[in-house]
Amino acid sequence: MRLFTLLRLLPFILLELTFLCCSRTNASQETTTVLRYLESISGNRILSGQQENSRDPNAEWNNIANLTGGKHPGTYILDFGWNISDNARRAMVQAAIDKWQNQKVLIGFSWHTCPPTFSNDDCSWQDINQGRPSSLIDRVLTPGTQEYKNWMARIDRVAKSLQQLQAARVPVLFRPFHEMNGNWFWWGNQPRFNKLWAQLYDRLVNYNKLNNLLWVWSPNALNYGPWPESYYPGDNYVDILGQDVYPEYGHQFSQKSYNWLLQKAHGRPIAICENGTLPDINVIMQDQPKYVYFNTWIGFEGNGQNGKISQFFNNRRTINAGSSRLPRF
Repeated sequence: MRLFTLLRLLPFILLELTFLCCSRTNASQETTTVLRYLESISGNRILSGQQENSRDPNAEWNNIANLTGGKHPGTYILDFGWNISDNARRAMVQAAIDKWQNQKVLIGFSWHTCPPTFSNDDCSWQDINQGRPSSLIDRVLTPGTQEYKNWMARIDRVAKSLQQLQAARVPVLFRPFHEMNGNWFWWGNQPRFNKLWAQLYDRLVNYNKLNNLLWVWSPNALNYGPWPESYYPGDNYVDILGQDVYPEYGHQFSQKSYNWLLQKAHGRPIAICENGTLPDINVIMQDQPKYVYFNTWIGFEGNGQNGKISQFFNNRRTINAGSSRLPRF
């Protein structure tokens, strides 16, 4: 009789534990549910993904349908980007809300952002895609400097978009400062990177009161250079771990890097946060089944791999938009 009673209470006990485990961010119920959902599919299923064009937020969505016989991705991931007008950003956020409400897909945002030497988002790709001296990060982390003021204002502008998503009860897979173990972005290869990540976390979560973010930490492919131990901000600041893998650039979906991510994750979900050419899904689901989603970058879906895209989206273990296996709210 006692065992029967315990079994009946088990779902409620697990629910309480769920909220206890996520109390550090005061996470919304929907955000917590998405995290638990990702944990539940790890090892069994994988969500399909395709990075969307932030300036034309249905372009890739429609292109994938053409390549896969009508399938749409199970995740909808955009980028806050740079040099994007206010109208374009509002359209992008509204598209994400519509996809969440009507297609029941998971929503994500990356952030290729201008260096804090700019007071606005009006910079070029070349400004973002170049390494900067550590003295820049020192100034960004020092209250009162112009770089600090620029950066706080920039974060607060993005927070307004994230607050729109929060008001619509949309959880966000938020992936800032990706590929931080490389030297091509202004935030990359920085000795005080972890302080930069913590500063962003504090400004969004504590100052702007956002509770709909799942923080995604995504270094460049782990077979490329040393293991990025020194760029890991800590378990209290990360919900999902992943890596960006481009076989076109010599990267590999290596077992060694997969195992390292699993060890570092301590049971949290792991993902392929950006990819070029996809691996064979049958190999991934057999040898590296804990990945919970992939995200082919813009333009790579048609990079001579139409067959692989279709194979991935049409595999029985892939979760696409409209699937009954997506979480319901």
